[in-house]
Amino acid sequence: SASWVWQPIQGARPFLELTGTGAGEVGSVCGAATDGSAFVWTQYSGWNGTNWDNIDIMTAAYTANLDTLAPKKLRAAPGGSSIGVCLRWKVQAGYAATYEHSANDAKSDYRSYLVRLSDGVMWEIPARPGRRFGIPSYITETEMALEEGIVLPSDAGVVGNESWSIVRYPLSLLGAGIPP
Repeated sequence: SASWVWQPIQGARPFLELTGTGAGEVGSVCGAATDGSAFVWTQYSGWNGTNWDNIDIMTAAYTANLDTLAPKKLRAAPGGSSIGVCLRWKVQAGYAATYEHSANDAKSDYRSYLVRLSDGVMWEIPARPGRRFGIPSYITETEMALEEGIVLPSDAGVVGNESWSIVRYPLSLLGAGIPP
């Protein structure tokens, strides 16, 4: 799978050319986003027949000419995570944020992450009990905002979550973060 970009003159094209599924080869790219200064995406390599051996969070300086794109690995995704699986990253103010769900697709098994682009330090944003964060809305130097939904029991008779709201989360509450 690939993320695509569209430009007025060139039209649609893959954001990054996929090279294969072996170790070190780009097998899938998802969630590419930019703030006009940096690109961020999730990149998969090393398909072993069941899972990807490597799931990495990547960045590159923004360029309108994708032939000059210079990808750089920010960090590996958190252990065995499916982070960013075709979920869009939000890129702003020197950070990128996304939310992910485990491979078992359990409604209650969602996590939100923030990554600093300068050094790859990552934070998991802790959700309140009985709630989960969803799509990040914005990021500044001092806070981020995320959707928050109430986690409903599987027998509640509704699909997904209800009662979404926006939560402003101060970055000062996150602590030192997890180095790459």
